[in-house]
Amino acid sequence: MSELDRHYRLAEIEVTASGRLERIVGVFRYESDVRRAHTPIVLLLVDIASTLYVYEQLLDALNVAAEQARHQLAGVESDPMARFEKLVQRLNEAVARFLEHEPTAITWNRVNLYAVELSESHICLTGIGHLCSLFLQKQPDQHYRAFDLFGSLEQPETIDPNKPFTSLICGDLHPGDILFAGTRNFESIREELRLVERLKTLPAVSAALEIQQDLEHGDVRDDFSGLIIAQVELPARSEASTEPVTEPLKESSTESVKKMERSVRATEAALAPALTPLPHTTEQTWKERFQNIFDEGARRVHAVLKRRHDHDLLSLNNLRGMNAGYQSKITRQHTIKIALGIAGILMIVGGIFWYQAMRRNAAEQALWNASYDQILDREHRAEADLVYQNEADARSLVQEGEHMLASLDGTSATRQAAKAKLADLFNAVEQHLRHINAVDNPVSFTVSTTSDDTIDALTVSHQHIYAGTAQGHLFDVDVSANSIAPLPATSANGSIQAITGDATRVLILQNNHLFALTPAGAALSEVAFVPSSRVSSTTALQLYTGKLYLLDAISGMIWKFPAHGTGFGKEQAYLKQPMAELQQAADLAIDSNVYVALNQGSLLRFLSGNPQTWKLQSIDPPLTSIAHLWTDLNSTRIVVTDPANRRVLVFNKDGSLNEQITSNNLQHPNNVTVDPTAKKIYVSDTNHILVFDLP
Repeated sequence: MSELDRHYRLAEIEVTASGRLERIVGVFRYESDVRRAHTPIVLLLVDIASTLYVYEQLLDALNVAAEQARHQLAGVESDPMARFEKLVQRLNEAVARFLEHEPTAITWNRVNLYAVELSESHICLTGIGHLCSLFLQKQPDQHYRAFDLFGSLEQPETIDPNKPFTSLICGDLHPGDILFAGTRNFESIREELRLVERLKTLPAVSAALEIQQDLEHGDVRDDFSGLIIAQVELPARSEASTEPVTEPLKESSTESVKKMERSVRATEAALAPALTPLPHTTEQTWKERFQNIFDEGARRVHAVLKRRHDHDLLSLNNLRGMNAGYQSKITRQHTIKIALGIAGILMIVGGIFWYQAMRRNAAEQALWNASYDQILDREHRAEADLVYQNEADARSLVQEGEHMLASLDGTSATRQAAKAKLADLFNAVEQHLRHINAVDNPVSFTVSTTSDDTIDALTVSHQHIYAGTAQGHLFDVDVSANSIAPLPATSANGSIQAITGDATRVLILQNNHLFALTPAGAALSEVAFVPSSRVSSTTALQLYTGKLYLLDAISGMIWKFPAHGTGFGKEQAYLKQPMAELQQAADLAIDSNVYVALNQGSLLRFLSGNPQTWKLQSIDPPLTSIAHLWTDLNSTRIVVTDPANRRVLVFNKDGSLNEQITSNNLQHPNNVTVDPTAKKIYVSDTNHILVFDLP
């Protein structure tokens, strides 16, 4: 009679679309190359919200433990619950051993990790955290019932580092049952991916392929990892048998556990010789090689002399017969011995020189290898510092390694190739340290038809960009509608000196006259603003919490104008005293601090009128010029334009570099403003406004 053999279909989903190292995701499978009956499959499903090195080491420890446990428990055919309990015990022991010697603390709420074992008709699982899961159980009426199988696992409130896997579930899988398990981000797009419909109607491999294609071609930019497990029935071969059928002996309740322990001991005994291999004894010593060379040389000299003796044998005999009294005392045997002695001496001398040369070459190669390893070690340490976001140490290690690499010998082709490989590794680390984001063909708005009418002032409010030009023109760029409209001219003449604003109004300074523009319309009205003779120049203007701040580079002062009616009152000195450094100032921006950009490429920070000890970190290439800057109270970024190097730089407020934005479209980057809600950077370049993403 033909029987049906139960079989698993496993289909993986793996998509990498984020472009950033933010998470560790994946599915790890442990199974034999040749499947046998009752051989279990072990799976690890990982979703860790960090890329620190300690989590990679934790996964390495679990991988080793899972592979060893699978080998040792492969022979246990019954009692899957006991076998899986043994596997969970090995995983807990591996984690405890790892944490015993690991100084870096693990944040367990970032870890989502599940272990699953599939046997002939059973599934067992344990885990930490939460993963997306969907278990479809086929009913007798061919319909499916859906369960959150992973969510049924009890989770402790606090993870015990010595025993993180505390609970487990074991159950039966019947033909037609389907389990989907994946990273947490599957939860938010389950309906878009039509998970339930595809799992019910398509084979496992087809469903996985369609889901992966939707993720790769969709707008979701994230990393996904998942697995579909389907229990199917395959026709098995049947053979007629005339043997009498005997009832198998019923095992005792502890027999399967004993069998498992015997299998573990047998596996460890079989693996022991591989762990301590016998020493290699076939290699010849240098004395044996030298003796072989000497014997071969003596044999060849003897063969030459023998041929010469046979050729002249007749003449030698005649000479001896004619004049026996004058026969030479140096016989043929003496000649052979002398020749062999000379050959031996020459070989010994040559061998000595050869041996010394080999020793010199070996010593020189060992020194080169040691230098190479030292340089490579610095590259590995620099990469590790990058993972831990210790960029200062990484940059120092790169500089030290490149200096050592320059002095490393590269005369041979092999050494030259090794140096080139090291140089590529250091270059990759440098690219990470530079944080370069090259943008091709960014979105652009052209606000004037003439290139000589350049943009001199820029601000953004309610998804509208307001730009003022050198010839005194005003433009309203509606970002959402992708439209550009000119604004009515003010009653003043000349270049637009500054544009600033907040959520309620936009202020325009032209020829020392201040005008207000309401975002609701295009009406312009002049507001009270009369700086006294103490104000020598207007380098930059910033509206903050209803007050107007003016940067006066000539006087080396920052003036504050308090609100007065619909306009502003008399100026007040923000700084305690003028600063000579501010004569090189180019722009200012305000959150709770006041930031002033100096045109030679540095930033000053003030709080309550007092300078603070703060500066930007060094970058590559160095920052040598700043035209304008932006920040505000609700952002963690500081954005500056660097016209000398044709780039836009985004810094964190601790002074560290976040990103360098470069583009072939950036020729003369000048004014910059940011819409933090839309996460967009707007940069003026002659008569164009370029749009970039705010990281």
